[in-house]
Amino acid sequence: MADETLMQIKGVGEKTAEKLQAGGFDTVGKVASAREEDLLKIGLAQSEVKGIITSAKDLSGGQKEEESFWRFG
Repeated sequence: MADETLMQIKGVGEKTAEKLQAGGFDTVGKVASAREEDLLKIGLAQSEVKGIITSAKDLSGGQKEEESFWRFG
């Protein structure tokens, strides 16, 4: 069963929430901080990705979930 919290994101129903969870995007914050290409890789449609990320950012108050490791570049 899909996480109802994810279904608060505009454009996310049960099937999309299940895809997000299976892809490791199990919180609104993780969806908000996702790159479009990351969501495309888990099977979301190009036409919905940008709106989902924008809605997730709105729900999370613009806060992105920080990654738990350091990036050196």
